Amino acid sequence: MDGIARNPAPKDIEVSEEADPCPVCLIHFHGRVVAPVVVKSQCCGHLFDLDCVSKCFVDQPIGSRRCAMCRQNPMPMLNLNTGESHPDTFFPDLTFFRACSEGDLDQVERSLADGVNVNVHDITNNDFTALMMASMGGHTAIVESLIDAGASLKAVCKNGATALFITAQENNTDCLKILLEAGADLNAARIADGATPLFAAAAKGNTDCVKALIEAKANPDAQTRQGGTPLLLAAQNGNTDCVKALIKAGADLNAGTKDGATPLLLAAQNGNTDCVKRLIEAKADLNVRTKDGTTPLLIAVETGNTDCVKLLIEAGADLDAALSDGASPLIIAAEMGNTECVKLLIEAGADPNVQTKGGATPLFMAAQENHPDCVKLLIEAKTDLNARAKDGSTPLAIAAMNGHIDCVKHLINAGADLNARTEGGSSPLFIAAGNGHTDCVKALIEAKADLNARAKDDFTPLIIAAAKGHTDCVKALIEAKADLNARTKDGGITALFIAAQENRIDCVKLLIKAGANLNARFKDGATPLYIAAEMGNSDCLKALIEAKADINAKAKDGVSPLFIAVQKNHTDCVKRLLNAGADPDIGTEDGTTPLFIAAAKGHTACVKALLKAKADPNARNKDGSTPLIIAAARGHTDCVKALIEAKADLNARNKDGVTPLLIAAQENHIDCLKLLINDRTDPNASLSNGCTALFSAAARGHTDCVKLLIHAGANLNARIRDGSTPLYIAAQIGNTGCVKILINAGADLNAQNKDGATPLFIAAQKNHTDCVKLLTDAKADLNIRTKDDATPVFIAALNNNIDCLKILLEAGANLDTTLPDGSTPLFIAAHVGNTDCVELLINAEADLNARRTKDGATPLFIAAQKGNTECMKRLIRAEADINAALWDGTTPLAIAIGMGNTDCEKLLINAGARQGTQERRYVIR
Repeated sequence: MDGIARNPAPKDIEVSEEADPCPVCLIHFHGRVVAPVVVKSQCCGHLFDLDCVSKCFVDQPIGSRRCAMCRQNPMPMLNLNTGESHPDTFFPDLTFFRACSEGDLDQVERSLADGVNVNVHDITNNDFTALMMASMGGHTAIVESLIDAGASLKAVCKNGATALFITAQENNTDCLKILLEAGADLNAARIADGATPLFAAAAKGNTDCVKALIEAKANPDAQTRQGGTPLLLAAQNGNTDCVKALIKAGADLNAGTKDGATPLLLAAQNGNTDCVKRLIEAKADLNVRTKDGTTPLLIAVETGNTDCVKLLIEAGADLDAALSDGASPLIIAAEMGNTECVKLLIEAGADPNVQTKGGATPLFMAAQENHPDCVKLLIEAKTDLNARAKDGSTPLAIAAMNGHIDCVKHLINAGADLNARTEGGSSPLFIAAGNGHTDCVKALIEAKADLNARAKDDFTPLIIAAAKGHTDCVKALIEAKADLNARTKDGGITALFIAAQENRIDCVKLLIKAGANLNARFKDGATPLYIAAEMGNSDCLKALIEAKADINAKAKDGVSPLFIAVQKNHTDCVKRLLNAGADPDIGTEDGTTPLFIAAAKGHTACVKALLKAKADPNARNKDGSTPLIIAAARGHTDCVKALIEAKADLNARNKDGVTPLLIAAQENHIDCLKLLINDRTDPNASLSNGCTALFSAAARGHTDCVKLLIHAGANLNARIRDGSTPLYIAAQIGNTGCVKILINAGADLNAQNKDGATPLFIAAQKNHTDCVKLLTDAKADLNIRTKDDATPVFIAALNNNIDCLKILLEAGANLDTTLPDGSTPLFIAAHVGNTDCVELLINAEADLNARRTKDGATPLFIAAQKGNTECMKRLIRAEADINAALWDGTTPLAIAIGMGNTDCEKLLINAGARQGTQERRYVIR
């Protein structure tokens, strides 16, 4: 660690046994195996082990070190073994520094006589030296005394400044001269930023110091790291006398910063008129540019420093030098609303029609920013009133857009084109109307602007004003006789139509009162009343109804205002239309009436309003459906209830034979079903294929519906066209709940379809184990046969439905029942290789050697022929006859060899089978 060195041969020291332990390690100094090197703080007197101090203070600046006991700065540290302090840990007596700072010459001389280090730095005060403090305070006698004592003129403080720099900055001329005479470096730059003493003096306006430094030949053009010079800082800060002195010394007038700023530009920016004047007189470059293109004149205009602008103009600065975006001094002055600068520039001959890259002129910018006095000046300067920006906007258009009425009036009075169009086709009147600037609209109307000029979207000023709801603008345009019924070409939009669409009720009333066409149609046939109904704009609808608009006018698709209001569920509009006499049954071409759409959407309030207005509850659409069928299909319970109360036909059928009850059951709308089941409803109504509500509910597993229908007396055994019953279909889909309910209700367990399949058969085929269990427990016939003579056991064995097979066998199903060809369930299982079923049937004592009638094949034979090795293993293990041959003498071993089933061949040989007939291959089917 800097400042503390271990004595290579520490001596024994005398430290009182009562002394506190080391504040860092908390170990007493006595009784240690290795005697410690003890150091003592000369400020607070606390003792430390040198090793601890090293570890504690390593890499810490001396000024930030603190005693672990009292938090004071512990420097300097005295090594008690040597009695000396290391030079780097020396902490100077503050008395010496205080004397230098306060001008106490006697104390300074006493400290010097006592041997104080004259060049020591005060670590508590920015690393200042005594010379810096004395120079800062202007104590000339002390400065001289310190220099005589060997004070360093080159020493720097924390930010790298020398005593000369600090003196110049603090304007202590006499001290500065002493330092100069002693040989201080004139151009020593501050480490932090590269600034020299001359720079510091000029920045502060310390003219005498500037002159003294110049006389001593200081470099007037020395630059900081950012490119700043003494002249630049003096001009920026308005230090005119310093500017004069530096100019006289030959300083570079145009030396700029890294971004190109020169003394003249910064003086103009800050409004330092006298500095600007001196620099102009000295022939500074008037048109020098920064990196972004800014000139002194541009910056003076932008900052509103009129006197500087005047000086620069008089000196011949380029009046039209523009920024990179094309903005000239006149454009900027007009944008800022600086009337005096505008006037000066115009009088000096600045181009009034200069444009930015976006096409904006000074007049355009003045109009945009609402500077009417600038607008007036530019008009008087004969500027182009109709010069266009890139988007086609003129000064009048931009003024109208922003509602700048005074600018609008000036431009109108000057003869600006009232109907000039933007790229979007908008005229000033259109723009003013669209933005709701009534005063501008009136001024343009009074000036005879085209009232019906259309934009590219074919909107007129009246249409756009109505669309935006600018009532006063609409009123002004109506009073001026704008075309009330002007229509867009592509869609036929009128002012009244769009006002009704956007719910601009005041505009709607004005247009109606003015005589606008109430029934003008949009391209799809919609009228203003239709669009008001569609959007739910009830007040607009009311106004149109009261004005006698056609309440039944249909759009091209046949939809009426009432229909669309119902579809959108705008109940208030529906009620207004019905109260006004709208036809409640007016429908579309497919027969769909408003009541249909209300029922389909579940708009109960609309349904009730329509029924109250005597809408037909039994109206039919093209496919024969009624509102009740539609409501039941969608599960809209409240609508169903309202229709039932209105005496809707509960048994009405559509073209497919669907009734409300049937569709509600199919879609599992239990609440609708509850409402539909009453003494007027046929619970057994069926489709043309025989499907009833109960069948439909069972087919989809709707348990609650099944219960409800059974309770209502639905036929449990009603059959569809293929003979299937509700229980059959429930078993087929494996819906245990429905199966259970139907069984408990007494459904026919053994009802067969046209193929002879029973519920038990289909459940076993589909592997619905729980359904099989329910049916066997209910005593369903276990051995009933299909038309193919198959029983549930056969189908379970064929499909390898092992759990179903187990239930059937446990229930007592015949395991040796045969097909017409003599095949048993075991034969079938062995044939298809269903090993688990084979094993189960064997364990159930199925006949192992039952033969097929046509050829005498046994289960073992067929397993060998098919190569079903695992089935063979189980049959051999169960002692099936391994030599049981076909009627023609072919043995299982012969067929295994003939078919190339090697594994089966090995099994049979190992079991002792004989070969028998093998002259040809046999394919057993």
